[in-house]
Amino acid sequence: TKSSNGTFVNNQRLGKCNEESPPFEICSDDIIQFGVDVTENNRKTIHNCIIMEVKLFHSDGNECVSRK
Repeated sequence: TKSSNGTFVNNQRLGKCNEESPPFEICSDDIIQFGVDVTENNRKTIHNCIIMEVKLFHSDGNECVSRK
C-alpha cells in the first residue's frame, strides 16, 4: 500500500512505512483501519484515521466466513 501512516487489518499493520505490502485476504467481520490519528503539538487532531468493519456476502445473500 506504500502508506506512510499505515493500513491495518485487525490491528496488524500490513507493511512498513512507505513500502509496498503483500496482498492480504480479508474476511467478513475484519476491522480495517486506514492511517492513524495525526496530532499537532500533541493536542489537536488534524487528520483522523478511518476505521470500518467489513461484511462480505456471497451472491446468494449468505454472509462469507469470518475469522472468528
